[in-house]
Amino acid sequence: WTVAGLLLVIMFTLALVPGSRYFLLNTASIRASVEMKVVDGATMQPLKNVTVKIGSSEAKTNNEGFAKLERVRLGKGQLKIEKRAFAEIVKPITVGWGSNPLGEFKVEPVGSKYTFNVRNFLSGKPVVKAEATSGDGNALSDEDGKVVLVLDTQEMNDAEQIEVDIIADGYRTEKVKLAVNNKESQNINIVPSKPHMFVSKRSGKYDVYAIDVDGKNERRILAGEGFERDGMSLAPHPKKNIAAYVATRENVRDSDGYLLSTLYIINADTSDIIKIDQSEQIKIIGWSEGRLVYAKITAGASGTDPNRHRIMSINTENFEDK
Repeated sequence: WTVAGLLLVIMFTLALVPGSRYFLLNTASIRASVEMKVVDGATMQPLKNVTVKIGSSEAKTNNEGFAKLERVRLGKGQLKIEKRAFAEIVKPITVGWGSNPLGEFKVEPVGSKYTFNVRNFLSGKPVVKAEATSGDGNALSDEDGKVVLVLDTQEMNDAEQIEVDIIADGYRTEKVKLAVNNKESQNINIVPSKPHMFVSKRSGKYDVYAIDVDGKNERRILAGEGFERDGMSLAPHPKKNIAAYVATRENVRDSDGYLLSTLYIINADTSDIIKIDQSEQIKIIGWSEGRLVYAKITAGASGTDPNRHRIMSINTENFEDK
């Protein structure tokens, strides 16, 4: 009992001393997590792909500038924050048991700065969280659409060019080329990625086209068959790059010789077409989120039959990307 009591006293004493406590916990393979946020010290915007290290544990920040290191050894350590074109941060820390939120760290830019004012092509309003990327450099726009991209250009001469991609959710990627020594602010109008879809008979047949709203990248997404009548209809989805299309392109007739209309879903990105329904007449009513609502006159039924006219609804969420 005396020996057992002495061992308990020793263990309790060791546990009270931080260095000894952490040694015992590390020996027992107890590990902790560490969280932090990294922002540009000049713009206060979050920085992505910043390398964060503590001992052998390493992580990179996400789009919001957050990083989480898992399985970090307890006790005293050294935090290192690194990103090209920014001053390195090295700081001693003590990692405790459990989670360790370290708060926000500001890294100061030391590279070349390039400024872009990003706006919506249609509305002229600033685009928030548009990303400018070049190599391993990246930066996000603020509420005014201003983005300051910091790059390491020490090994480049003034005659060389940098290529910057301006990326934003729901917009077409814009590529900008600048001379290394061009530090003037650039005004960039980015175009919504949703194209305008329309029908044209310029080829002699009714073809379906898509074109970006600034008049660029016109392409034919569905060639006409030559059987389409003038009564066709095209109803683009209000948000997605798909459209409902009604035409007589299959040249199919019922037993009475009546030319049938077919309803399709067209994907503007892939030019894929999916057949949905076929009847004597089909009229598109509209879109409700992912559902398409339309009316049809059922082929072959009597004109006095109340089931001849039907309102139909179909969920396109499961096949619109096929």
